[in-house]
Amino acid sequence: MADSYENDEDVLQMIQQIKKITKESKRKFENEIDYLVEDTKSNLLTQVDDEKNSIKKEAEEKLNNYRENLIKYEKGINEKRRHYLKLKSDLATVVNNYKKRMKDFNIETENFKKTYEREKKELEDLEDREWSELNTHCVDLLSKTKANMCATKNETNKKLRKVLNSIM
Repeated sequence: MADSYENDEDVLQMIQQIKKITKESKRKFENEIDYLVEDTKSNLLTQVDDEKNSIKKEAEEKLNNYRENLIKYEKGINEKRRHYLKLKSDLATVVNNYKKRMKDFNIETENFKKTYEREKKELEDLEDREWSELNTHCVDLLSKTKANMCATKNETNKKLRKVLNSIM
């Protein structure tokens, strides 16, 4: 090696070449490193964007799924609410009809009671009058019968006296 480098100038020139090669290599590696860094950065950003878009898409799908389920549940709830309100309305109608019928029944019952009491009183009054008339009629008949009996007794006594007188 000492043979190839005969003087200091050759050594200096060699050193200069080594420095130049080193600088070029350094620049080349820096460019490659910068390229690799930029490429890696770009790939990472792309992957991050892809992951972000994937997460966003998944979140939107879940959100849409939740919205659809919510709409289904709301429809179900609204349907049940309509059904409940219809049943409530029907029940109110039934209750009102029941109350009306009970009121009518109570009025009819009260009218029946009043009619019964009135007719009962009329029957009792009629019965009292008939008994009174019957008693009066019986008293009249008994009085007439008694009077007839008395008259018959007197007549019988007269006839018996006549018969006795004729026998004597």
